[in-house]
Amino acid sequence: MSRIYIGKTDSGPTYIPALEAIENTLGFTPEQRAKTILRSDSGFGSDANVNRALQGGWQVLAKGKGGKRPQSYARRVADEAWQDLGNSRWVALHLHRLSMSTRHNTWYCAG
Repeated sequence: MSRIYIGKTDSGPTYIPALEAIENTLGFTPEQRAKTILRSDSGFGSDANVNRALQGGWQVLAKGKGGKRPQSYARRVADEAWQDLGNSRWVALHLHRLSMSTRHNTWYCAG
Protein backbone atom coordinates (compact mmCIF):
# COMPACT_ATOMS: atom_id res chain seq x y z
CA MET A 1 0.00 0.00 0.00
CA SER A 2 1.38 3.38 -0.93
CA ARG A 3 -0.24 6.78 -0.80
CA ILE A 4 1.40 10.05 -1.68
CA TYR A 5 -0.23 13.40 -0.99
CA ILE A 6 0.88 16.78 -2.25
CA GLY A 7 2.71 19.07 0.17
CA LYS A 8 0.72 20.99 2.75
CA THR A 9 -2.10 18.45 2.61
CA ASP A 10 -4.05 18.43 5.88
CA SER A 11 -3.33 15.00 7.32
CA GLY A 12 -6.67 14.63 9.09
CA PRO A 13 -8.76 13.72 6.02
CA THR A 14 -6.15 11.16 4.89
CA TYR A 15 -6.49 9.04 8.05
CA ILE A 16 -9.70 7.11 7.40
CA PRO A 17 -8.87 6.21 3.76
CA ALA A 18 -5.40 5.06 4.90
CA LEU A 19 -6.93 3.08 7.78
CA GLU A 20 -9.40 1.41 5.42
CA ALA A 21 -6.54 0.51 3.06
CA ILE A 22 -4.60 -0.98 5.98
CA GLU A 23 -7.64 -3.00 7.04
CA ASN A 24 -8.19 -4.30 3.50
CA THR A 25 -4.52 -5.07 2.92
CA LEU A 26 -3.73 -6.77 6.23
CA GLY A 27 -7.06 -8.51 6.76
CA PHE A 28 -6.52 -8.69 10.53
CA THR A 29 -8.99 -10.63 12.64
CA PRO A 30 -10.77 -8.75 15.45
CA GLU A 31 -8.36 -10.43 17.89
CA GLN A 32 -5.34 -9.16 15.94
CA ARG A 33 -6.76 -5.63 15.74
CA ALA A 34 -7.33 -5.62 19.51
CA LYS A 35 -3.60 -6.32 19.99
CA THR A 36 -2.41 -3.74 17.45
CA ILE A 37 -1.72 -0.13 18.43
CA LEU A 38 -2.25 2.59 15.85
CA ARG A 39 0.12 5.44 16.72
CA SER A 40 -0.55 8.83 15.18
CA ASP A 41 0.47 12.42 15.64
CA SER A 42 -1.83 15.35 16.35
CA GLY A 43 -2.73 16.04 12.72
CA PHE A 44 -4.61 12.72 12.70
CA GLY A 45 -6.02 13.04 16.23
CA SER A 46 -9.52 14.32 15.53
CA ASP A 47 -12.41 12.72 17.40
CA ALA A 48 -13.81 11.36 14.11
CA ASN A 49 -10.52 9.64 13.23
CA VAL A 50 -9.97 8.21 16.72
CA ASN A 51 -13.61 7.06 16.89
CA ARG A 52 -13.31 5.30 13.53
CA ALA A 53 -10.21 3.42 14.69
CA LEU A 54 -11.81 2.49 18.03
CA GLN A 55 -14.99 1.32 16.31
CA GLY A 56 -12.79 -0.85 14.06
CA GLY A 57 -11.43 -2.60 17.14
CA TRP A 58 -7.94 -1.07 17.06
CA GLN A 59 -5.95 0.18 20.05
CA VAL A 60 -5.10 3.86 19.60
CA LEU A 61 -2.22 5.96 20.86
CA ALA A 62 -2.66 9.47 19.49
CA LYS A 63 -1.73 12.98 20.34
CA GLY A 64 -5.03 14.86 20.34
CA LYS A 65 -5.61 17.58 17.81
CA GLY A 66 -4.74 20.95 19.34
CA GLY A 67 -6.65 24.20 19.30
CA LYS A 68 -8.93 24.70 22.29
CA ARG A 69 -9.05 21.00 23.20
CA PRO A 70 -5.98 20.89 25.49
CA GLN A 71 -7.28 23.79 27.58
CA SER A 72 -10.71 22.16 27.73
CA TYR A 73 -9.18 18.90 28.98
CA ALA A 74 -7.03 20.70 31.53
CA ARG A 75 -10.07 22.51 32.98
CA ARG A 76 -11.78 19.14 33.59
CA VAL A 77 -8.94 17.87 35.78
CA ALA A 78 -9.33 18.38 39.53
CA ASP A 79 -6.48 20.32 41.13
CA GLU A 80 -5.48 17.36 43.29
CA ALA A 81 -5.20 15.07 40.23
CA TRP A 82 -2.22 16.93 38.78
CA GLN A 83 1.14 15.22 39.38
CA ASP A 84 4.12 17.58 39.60
CA LEU A 85 6.95 16.42 37.33
CA GLY A 86 9.24 19.32 38.30
CA ASN A 87 10.59 22.04 36.02
CA SER A 88 7.12 23.65 35.81
CA ARG A 89 5.54 20.54 34.23
CA TRP A 90 2.48 18.57 35.40
CA VAL A 91 0.55 15.55 34.12
CA ALA A 92 -2.93 14.19 34.90
CA LEU A 93 -4.80 11.09 33.80
CA HIS A 94 -8.50 11.46 33.12
CA LEU A 95 -11.27 9.58 31.34
CA HIS A 96 -12.85 10.95 28.20
CA ARG A 97 -15.79 9.56 26.28
CA LEU A 98 -15.38 9.13 22.53
CA SER A 99 -17.18 6.22 20.88
CA MET A 100 -16.15 4.38 24.07
CA SER A 101 -14.44 5.37 27.30
CA THR A 102 -10.82 6.29 26.75
CA ARG A 103 -7.96 7.32 29.01
CA HIS A 104 -6.18 10.60 28.33
CA ASN A 105 -2.99 12.00 29.76
CA THR A 106 -3.10 15.77 29.90
CA TRP A 107 0.21 17.59 30.12
CA TYR A 108 0.68 21.14 31.30
CA CYS A 109 3.90 23.09 30.97
CA ALA A 110 4.13 26.57 32.47
CA GLY A 111 5.96 29.30 30.64
